[in-house]
Amino acid sequence: MMSEVANLFDASDPEVAEDVPVATAESVPQNLKDVSPRPVQHISFPMRGHSINKIIDASQSLLALISRIPEVSENNKLDYLHKDVRAEIESLELELQREGFDRATILAHRYCLCSAIDEAVMCSPWGQNSDWSERSLLALFHSETWGGEKFFIVLSRLMRDPVRYIELIEFLYVLLGLGFEGKYRVMHNGKLQLEEIMRDVRHIIRQERGEGTSELGQSENKIIEKAHVVHWHTPVSLVWISLFILCALTYVGFYWQIDQYTDGVVTQLREML
Repeated sequence: MMSEVANLFDASDPEVAEDVPVATAESVPQNLKDVSPRPVQHISFPMRGHSINKIIDASQSLLALISRIPEVSENNKLDYLHKDVRAEIESLELELQREGFDRATILAHRYCLCSAIDEAVMCSPWGQNSDWSERSLLALFHSETWGGEKFFIVLSRLMRDPVRYIELIEFLYVLLGLGFEGKYRVMHNGKLQLEEIMRDVRHIIRQERGEGTSELGQSENKIIEKAHVVHWHTPVSLVWISLFILCALTYVGFYWQIDQYTDGVVTQLREML
């Protein structure tokens, strides 16, 4: 079992990456905080218990949080938010264990989720002025400071065995749809490369899930250009409307909306902050 975990996180595999650096404080892009914050997204997800993907189903509250992070306007009670998110992640880990997922899957899920939440916070207006980077979730749970590189290493390994890891692959695809860019956020032509990765992932999902996901493919062909290859003079609202459509169509067969669920999350956040 430990070898499986190591294989998912080993950065030395030449098939995945060549001379991939270990994530350290020095390897974090210095201009990450200079990236424009992501506007509010209202993204639809299934209610708990109605998803064919148990990982996505169990992660609903934190996925909702990622989509709502830009709405948070203050950071004076960041301690409470950090504590609640940490508790939710720990609870989520136990739930996935009860669902029968192996240790490698659970660790990979937690690593990528922490990376996505940290990036969403650090790219938000309030997060840039907070001390979140000094106590990031990734540092707390995995003793690393930045997951923008390893996220994609993990994704590449998962895609080698889609039959076994399809639910985790879909979960990572959702994180990408919610705006996670990792190392590609600051790379030259990074958005073009990320577009190609998302298309590869979509292809894997369609192969495993069947033609029932064809709607996803059709929608992404129309949206991906605006969502990931957009020039800076393009209206920001158009970019995030495109992302909204992409994420909304990702879950074919999901008929419940998360709006009612996330409203409760937002209300709690506002009361807390």
